[in-house]
Amino acid sequence: MKVSIYYQGAFGYSCEEVNLHSMQVRSYAQYRNAVEVRFKASRQRLMRARIRVDGMIVLAGWGHIQPPCAFESLDGGGSESRYSCFDERYGREFDAMIDQYVAEKGVQVLIDARSGSKVAALAHGPISLAA
Repeated sequence: MKVSIYYQGAFGYSCEEVNLHSMQVRSYAQYRNAVEVRFKASRQRLMRARIRVDGMIVLAGWGHIQPPCAFESLDGGGSESRYSCFDERYGREFDAMIDQYVAEKGVQVLIDARSGSKVAALAHGPISLAA
């Protein structure tokens, strides 16, 4: 199944288009509700995984909207970040953008773990696409 994984880093969100293998909510270290997603990245042959407690949303399909760029070009050349690293404005900006996009396009949200207090979806247990 082709999915788009949006995950938060130091300078806002990034998007990765992957072929999903499995995903589940499980215990990880001291966290009881960590999200584990196993996948093969586009044009890669090795399986990879992301385990996140928050800051991740998975949408069904590829070709979705790209997150806002964290950097701006300077007049004299080069670039600088719009905000400092881990600034809350990156998250607020992304949340508003993705919520509007999902509402307008009717995109299926497979998992929404953007805040540490909630993990939406996967109510029916782990999803495995392994043959």
